[in-house]
Amino acid sequence: RSFAQDSTWKPPLPNPKEKDWVQLTSGEWLRGDVKVLVDESFVFDSKELDELTLDWDDIKELRSPRILTYYFQDIGTFVGTAVMKDSVVSIRIGEDVRSFSRSQLLSIIEGEPTELNFWSGKIQAGLTLRSGNTNQNDFNALLFLRRQTPRTRLDINYTGNYGTVDSVQTINNHDGTAKFDLLIASGFFVTPASANLYANKFQNIDLRATVGAGLGYYITRKKTLEWQVKLTGGYQSTRFVSVEEGEDKTQTGAVIIPATSLDIDLTGSLELVADYSATKDLSGGKNNFQHASLLFTLDAFGDILEVSLAFTWDHTANPQPAADGTVPKSDDYRSAFGIGIDF
Repeated sequence: RSFAQDSTWKPPLPNPKEKDWVQLTSGEWLRGDVKVLVDESFVFDSKELDELTLDWDDIKELRSPRILTYYFQDIGTFVGTAVMKDSVVSIRIGEDVRSFSRSQLLSIIEGEPTELNFWSGKIQAGLTLRSGNTNQNDFNALLFLRRQTPRTRLDINYTGNYGTVDSVQTINNHDGTAKFDLLIASGFFVTPASANLYANKFQNIDLRATVGAGLGYYITRKKTLEWQVKLTGGYQSTRFVSVEEGEDKTQTGAVIIPATSLDIDLTGSLELVADYSATKDLSGGKNNFQHASLLFTLDAFGDILEVSLAFTWDHTANPQPAADGTVPKSDDYRSAFGIGIDF
C-alpha cells in the first residue's frame, strides 16, 4: 500500500506481529516483506504490488520487526530486528542495540541464517514428439540451484539436449557448471573455485573439463538491468570421441576465460538473460571456444509456472577431425522451449 498523498505520515513502530515498512526517497511508504538485498538490488514483497526489485539508493528508511540477517563490510553478520534512518542502521539483538553506517551494509537475507533459507532454484523441461513420415523425439532440461548467504553465493547449472530422428541419435549435448563466489566489496566479487563439464557428441567432444578461479564486477545492478563482467583463469582438458591416427585423443592446457552476463526485465513478467564467454588456450593448443546464449522467461499462471525459450551458440575455432576424417562444423546452434517452476 502506498501513502504518497501525505509525506508526513509515518507507519507504526515495529511490532513483532507486523510486516516490514520501507520509505522511498519520493516519500511513499510500502508495507510487506523484505526478501533480499544484494549489492544495490533490494527485493521487497508487497501484498498489493507483488514482488518489487528496487534500487537500494531509492530506499530512504526501513522499519523491520522481523528477524533478518544483515552483513556489514569489514564488521560481520548480525541477526535481529532493525530500523534504518538517517543513514544509520540499528539492529536489536536480544536486549542490545548495535548501530552501523548504512554505507557498510552490503546484503540482507530474509530470516535467520538457516540452511533452508539459503537455497533457491528452478527446474524446466521441454519435449517435442513427431510421428508419421518422420519419427522425431527431442528432449531438453534445465536445472538451476543457488545457495546464497550474506557473503557467499554457490551456483549450480545444468542444461541438456537429446534427440532422435527415426531412432537415429541427432542431438546429444550436456553442459554443467558449478561456481562459488565471495563478495569482497560493493559490486566486486571473487570466484575462488569454478568447474565446468561439457560434452557434445556431434562436436566430437566426449568430455571437456575446465577448473579455474576468477574476479568479477557488477557494472550495474538496477531493478530492471543487471550487467556483470568476469575474468577467469584455469586449466582445461578435452577428450575427443575419436581422432585420426597419430593424433592425441586428449588435449590439455592453461586457459583464460573473459565472460559477461546481462539480465534485463523487459516487462513485469518477461525477462531476458544474455551470456557470452570466450575460452583462449594459453598453451599454444587448439582449445579456443566461444559460447553465447539468450534465455527468455515468462511468468505464467500467477507466477506458479515459468515458460522459457532459449537460443544457444557454440563455436569451436579448430574442430578436431574424427577417426574417419569427418570434421565437425565450427558452429553449433540450438533452440529449446520449456516449462518449469521456481522454488
